[in-house]
Amino acid sequence: MPISSKDLSSALIELIEENPQETKGLTNNFVKYCKEKGMAHKLPSILRSVELKNEENKRRKRIIITAKEKLEEKAIKNIIKMVGGSPGVEIEIKINEDIIGGFVVEYNGTIYDASLRGQMNQIKNKLIFN
Repeated sequence: MPISSKDLSSALIELIEENPQETKGLTNNFVKYCKEKGMAHKLPSILRSVELKNEENKRRKRIIITAKEKLEEKAIKNIIKMVGGSPGVEIEIKINEDIIGGFVVEYNGTIYDASLRGQMNQIKNKLIFN
């Protein structure tokens, strides 16, 4: 029964996630295994799957805070705590002058809208639908 590229990439990703300090050795052994088993032709699609997973993980480990103006360090720390971010998480601050007040945070696939516009929309929806 042939092994799919998806299964192979999932196996490699799982190995690397379990043993991040051994990434180079695991990768070399994986490539060697694929060559020995006649699956070297699958390596480009496996590599692409691993790259996509890596990009997804990077996005999940980044907090994007969008506000009208630069936030104080204390406010940023409170936001990180609010969304459950870990201390080593990458933080990206975006300035958007269209935001009237408050901020919007993107983290781990979730958007937290604490902007004035977002709060006004919530009130509007409650009035309309309740």
